[in-house]
Amino acid sequence: MIITPINYQRKIEPMRVQRQTSVSFCALKPDTFSHSQDYETKRKARNKFYEITDLNKYYSKFDRDNIDRIYRLDIWKDNLKRNYYNKDPELALQIFESITSHLSPENHEQPPIFNGKVLNKTLEYLKNRENFRTKFKKTYENTLRHYIISGECTPGETDTAWIKIPSKQTAPENFQKNLENLKILSSRKWCTKATHSQAYLEQGDFYIYYSKGEPKLFIHAGNKGIKSIQCGGNNGIISYKYVDIIENFIKSEKLTANRNELMKLEKAKYTKEKFLNLKANLSAAIKENNQEEIFKAAGIETKRNPDGTLTISHYGQPDEGFTYKDLGIDENRLLQNITEIEGNADFIRSNATIVNDLKKIGHDANFMYSKIKSLNNLEYIGRLANFLNMPNLTTLPNLKYVGEKLAIARTIDIPKISKSVVLYF
Repeated sequence: MIITPINYQRKIEPMRVQRQTSVSFCALKPDTFSHSQDYETKRKARNKFYEITDLNKYYSKFDRDNIDRIYRLDIWKDNLKRNYYNKDPELALQIFESITSHLSPENHEQPPIFNGKVLNKTLEYLKNRENFRTKFKKTYENTLRHYIISGECTPGETDTAWIKIPSKQTAPENFQKNLENLKILSSRKWCTKATHSQAYLEQGDFYIYYSKGEPKLFIHAGNKGIKSIQCGGNNGIISYKYVDIIENFIKSEKLTANRNELMKLEKAKYTKEKFLNLKANLSAAIKENNQEEIFKAAGIETKRNPDGTLTISHYGQPDEGFTYKDLGIDENRLLQNITEIEGNADFIRSNATIVNDLKKIGHDANFMYSKIKSLNNLEYIGRLANFLNMPNLTTLPNLKYVGEKLAIARTIDIPKISKSVVLYF
């Protein structure tokens, strides 16, 4: 076996399609997804498809990412052109738009790996559904993962399981297939999604934990000795949410953790205890949005201003191992009426989206990767400012001063700032 599900559970979602014994690659009618497939509509769709499939548009500034990115896109382009470009160009256009929607020169994102069988099942499942373009990529990727894990090409199902992907040393005859499976099953945040997958799989087996169809963590091990444990992003932190699952799995598989991973597990246990205590002690404050009490518990000092607004000493998540959202706190509410942050403001792991009361940040401001879409009254940042990789933010209409350098994408309008401090990316 190439992939071994361990303690496999399947959850069937409410929405499913009826199984068919076989589906040919071009089984769908040409007009399945089109509302007015007249000559002019098809002509425009073909022209647009030709325009957006210029692969030069999708190169990343991170050269190693382009090996997988452009190769995968070329396969998608060729297949859609051969099978749908003439008969249903609008469908080909929507599919290609969907799989490239997250690609940017500034990120490490990858398009999904092409699989004809999974494509057919996905199209069958999404037939006549609204918002096809926004749903296609996620539905396709979920179906592809389920197919790799279970062998069943059925959309609408999710899996909870430990999955083992053998290394080159363990199963050399299946290495290329296992390498592709590792890329498919990896989280989009992991470098095993593309760039470092081969090097890592040559060195040891991968055990990936899936919960409700999502990859949550992996254990990289060789000769039963654990090389690394990773949850979520590449931050070296083991999540408090999975510490019991990890320890039970290590015991059941008779794996041996090194000193570094044991220390990370111990830290995760401490984080879990801290999280549970905070959640219990702050239950009333969270319900009432008692900002002073919540900030005090997070080690942030507050000061009530004469006009009734609040100034806080600095800003960041309550712990490197969990967020305000994990505690059940709505950050938009938590940040209401906060007009000044005296020290550093770190929003990199924030789930806030609207922070319109904030006017001043005294020191460094890091908004990179945040979900914020509105900072309409922010005027002043004392030192460095980072607004990179913020797809939801389009303008900083009142930002007038940044003490040092401002790193920002060209898609964000900054009408009042001195251009001399700006580093565009």
